[in-house]
Amino acid sequence: MAARALLRRIIAVAVMATGLAACDGLQNVSILEPEANGLTCVSETICLERLNDRAEAEALYSEAADFVTRRIAPFETPPRVLFCRTTDCFARFSGEGPRAVNLGTFGIVVGPRGWINFIVRHEMIHHVQNERFGVWRASQTLPQWYVEGMAYALSDDPRRPLPSPRIEQYRAQFEAWIAQGNTWQVPPG
Repeated sequence: MAARALLRRIIAVAVMATGLAACDGLQNVSILEPEANGLTCVSETICLERLNDRAEAEALYSEAADFVTRRIAPFETPPRVLFCRTTDCFARFSGEGPRAVNLGTFGIVVGPRGWINFIVRHEMIHHVQNERFGVWRASQTLPQWYVEGMAYALSDDPRRPLPSPRIEQYRAQFEAWIAQGNTWQVPPG
C-alpha cells in the first residue's frame, strides 16, 4: 500500500512538472489521491465523499458508462469518478463552477449539482475524447463547438435550449456537422 501511495505522489509530481494538470488547474492532481483528500474509494473507479451515497453513485456510473460504451465507444481505461455532495469537496478537486468536470484522462469530479445521468454521461464523453484524441488536442486544438457540442448532443442532454446561448450554439453546430454525414471519430481540422 505504501508503494502505491508513493507511486501516486511520483505521478502527481510528474503531472505538475509536465504541465498536463493545466487541463483545469494544478489542484487537479489531488484526483490521484482522493483518499488523502477526504474521499473513500469503494472501487478503482468510484470514490465518494459520503459512503451512504454509494448505491446512487454506482447506479449513475453504471448507467453512464454503459450508455457511452454502447452509443459512443468503449473506454480504453474506465474513468475514475469522484462523487462530491458538498461544494467544499468539489472545490478541493476541481475549483468552482460547473456541475461536474473532466480532468483529462485522470478522472471526473461530480459536484453536488451534477448527480444527473446526462451530466455524468457528458463528462464520460469528454473522457473518451481525451483517450481518442489526446488531452492536449481535445482541450487546446479541437474547436470548442466540436468538443462541447459533441458532449451535449451525444449525452442526450434534454435541456432545450441549454442554459448558455454559446453552448446551445456549439450543440447545434455539432448536430449540423453530424447531419452532413461526418462522424465524431474524425474531428474537424
